[in-house]
Parts: sequence; C-alpha cells; structure tokens
Amino acid sequence: MIPGVTRPLRLRADESIRSVADRFFTRRRRGEQQPPEATLRDFLRRHPAAASLPPIRLPLRLDRAAVFALKSVPESPANLEAQAAVLCSRWMLDAPLKDRYTYKKEVLRRLEQRDAKKLEEMAEAGAPEEEQAMEAARQKAERLQLTPIVKRYAAADSRHTFSNRNCILYMVARLAPNYSAGVRVLYQLRKRWPEFRPRTLFDYGSGVGTSAWAANTVWPGLLREHFMVDPCSSMNSLAGLLMQDGSPRRPACFPGVFLRQFLPASVDRRYDLVTCAHSLLTLQDAGLRADTLDTLWAKVEPGGALVIIEYGNRAGFAAVAEARQHLLDNYGLADADTGRLSPVDGAHIVAPCPHDSPCPRLAKRCSFPNQYVQFRLSSQTPPEVLMDTFAYLIIAKGSPGDLALPAWPRIIETGSSRVRTDSVRRHGKDSHGQALVGLCLPNGSAGCYGFSRGNTDPDLLLVAHAAKIGDRLPALVDSETGESCPEPLPEPDWADDEGESIEDRVEESTGAVSG
Repeated sequence: MIPGVTRPLRLRADESIRSVADRFFTRRRRGEQQPPEATLRDFLRRHPAAASLPPIRLPLRLDRAAVFALKSVPESPANLEAQAAVLCSRWMLDAPLKDRYTYKKEVLRRLEQRDAKKLEEMAEAGAPEEEQAMEAARQKAERLQLTPIVKRYAAADSRHTFSNRNCILYMVARLAPNYSAGVRVLYQLRKRWPEFRPRTLFDYGSGVGTSAWAANTVWPGLLREHFMVDPCSSMNSLAGLLMQDGSPRRPACFPGVFLRQFLPASVDRRYDLVTCAHSLLTLQDAGLRADTLDTLWAKVEPGGALVIIEYGNRAGFAAVAEARQHLLDNYGLADADTGRLSPVDGAHIVAPCPHDSPCPRLAKRCSFPNQYVQFRLSSQTPPEVLMDTFAYLIIAKGSPGDLALPAWPRIIETGSSRVRTDSVRRHGKDSHGQALVGLCLPNGSAGCYGFSRGNTDPDLLLVAHAAKIGDRLPALVDSETGESCPEPLPEPDWADDEGESIEDRVEESTGAVSG
C-alpha cells in the first residue's frame, strides 16, 4: 500500500471511483440496456485515471502521402526497412559522438557484440555446428552489407545534414512511432488540462512534421498557425510534401504552415503550444541545450505549454530530465518554507510528474510504452503493430488553474511489465491477489508498493490490478497520516536495461523489425 493513501480519491465530476463502479454495475444488474462493450474491462479503461491508448495508426491522409513520397526511391520495401533500421538504430539515437570515426567503430562493435551473443545462445541451446556455421556466415554477410551504410551515415554527419535519401529513410523508420508518441503526449495534456485550447503551434526540430499532425489529431480544426523550424532543408521539403498529400502543387492540409531552417529573429512573437520532439539529442553539449530551452521558453505564451519528447532510451530520458531541472531551476518559484519548487507564475509541470520537486528517477529510466501501427510501404505489406518507448515532459507557463484531475500518483512500473519472474512470484499479481506497482508520488518520492486485499480498498485494488504504465492511481496521499500506513515492499528485482540484447534495444527505440 502507498504510505499515506487513505481512500480512493473522490473525483470532482464522477463522485468517486467506487460510485462510478456502483452505478455502472447496478445498471447491468437491473437489466438496463447497455452497449456490448460495457464490461468490467471497459470500465477500467474509461475511468478518469486511465491514460493508455490503443495502438495508434497514422491518419489515412498522412499514410497515403508517405507512400507517395516513397516513389522517389526506387527500392524494395525490405531494403528500405533494413537501411532505415541502421540509420535510426538505438545507438544512433544516443548521445551524439563528435568524432565520426569513433562513431563508425562503435556501431560496428555493437553489431559484432549482438551477433556474438546470438551465436553463444545457440551453442548453449545445443544447436548443431552446421547450423551455427550457417548463422555466422549470415551475420558476416549482413555486416558487410550494412558497413557501407554506416560509413555513409558517419561521413555525412546525418544528425545535422540529412540528404534527400536519408530523409526518406528517417520517414520510413520514425514517421509512425514519432506521430504515435506525439498523440499520446498531447492526449495527456488535453485530458489533464481540458481548458487548454491552443491556436498557434511552434515546433522546433519539426522533422517530417509529426508534432503538427499529432496536434491536429488531438485538437482537430483548432490550430490556425504552424511555425515549424528544422535546420535541414531536405527535411522541411519532405514535411511540406506530406502536408500537401504528396504533391507539391496542392495546398497544405493545415492553415498557416511556415517551414523555416532557423529560429525567427523576433522574440516578441509567442505561441500557445511549443513542442520540441526528438531534437535535444542532436545538440552536442549541455550549454547549447540550455540556450535552446531558454529560447523555446521565451516563445511560450503565458498560459501556454512547452512539450518535450525524446526517445525512451537512457540518453533520451537524461535529456528530458536535464531540461526539466533547467526549466524549474530558472523559471520556477522556490518555496522558502519547504525548499521545493512550487511555481505560481513560472514553470509548472503538468505531466508526467505529479510534482515539481527534483526527479527521484535520475538513477533509472522513466519511459512509457508506445504501441503504433507501422504504415505500409506498399500495398503488399501488411500493417504491423510494433512497440516503441518515449520520455516526455509537459510544462505550463504560469499556473494552469484548476486542472481537470488532481495530482494523483503516476504509475511508472507494473508487476507484469519489467519485474523478473521471481519478483512477480514473491510480490506480484500472482501472490494472493496482490498487485505490485511502481509509483511516482506527489510528495516527490518514488518507489515500489504492494496492494493486497487485506490492506487496500477494494475499488483501489481493482484499479491497481488493471493499471498500465503511464496511468495514474486515483488515490490521495496524506503526508500527515502516512506514518500509520504499512511500509512499502523492498525494491524489486527490476530487469536491468544492460541485460537487454542490442536487437531488443533497436526495436524498442525504432520499432524496426528484421526481415
């Protein structure tokens, strides 16, 4: 049980989780007409604390425009996928390496490590020597095929000067996952702060324009201006082409689209929504990132929001955490009594953190799952549901007023997601109906807490069992009465990222699949 949780939170609109459940199931017992999907599972998905979305598919208009843009590259879909996977693999989305030769050696070294680990696993499984020899030959041929691509990427320094071809490959690898991550993050903003209705968008590091597409999905027909900045002219051309349905002779599908390579000179123009998606890692030192954050913060209209999204790997989370601390240190108002940041007219975190205190997860990684449907490279390619992860930060400029929902604890780990089997057996959902949940609490702490039938309200236990990473737990945390509550469980044996294979990391960050 969470220290200090005294009862399920009484919701403003829905009275309480218990009353919502009672009304829901009472109607079913009375035999009143219900839609076919009115089930317990449906209720758990719809309650106000739930934040997860199903796998997200590209808008049909964007999907068709992307397929049309691929016609400029006369290659097979399989070859495009293989090259895109290398271009946007996890280690290329890591902290930038200034020396291209060091970069090239590092990529090839990790490829060899991945292949050696697979051969070792085959040997441990007792695979025949002939099969191991065939696998080694296949791996060598694959590395020889990918080596020229790695060399071209390192030589061109594609982080800053994408060629037309590399822009297409980036679109193949990252269009769907970046759009899906943007929709999920902006959905959190709309659900947490429904009074926020942006009219203008400023997108730094716009890439292929996924943030603009995501914003128009979450707030359809509301945005009247889209100012998009990306230092690569080829990327801007591709983003504009996607907004023109793949034809440069057609008008943009969104109003007020401006594509620029540089930040505007004027500092007076401000925007309701400022986004910086998958761009901080392209800046090679902390000073440059801090200057960029200051510029973006100056672009936010008072009463607006700054949204930062990065890849869900360690480097991406570190960049988000660094940005979070910089904004709070420089633009939050310090409370002299507690020493914690309690902004009133400065930076105020809307999501994912339920607090403005220093991040308690700096030693670990705080990322969220992102299921998306990869767009079809051709009519013969079946759609696939792939998995990606992302880290994000939504920070408001000035007090956002009464948010729709209180600062509930955020679920950052679940017993069924990344806890090893022995931990699940000891503490997880299979142990006498107990749920094991990792929480980030409004008091600025984070930890792993157990919910059992004996010490948890039934309705809260129901929600905890169905919780997913990224959801919030509808519970009050009372620091004054927390001492009398049960102590949290010992820290579980979370699966360490270092134990993951290179292939798992590539799939986690890029959504790339082999074959």
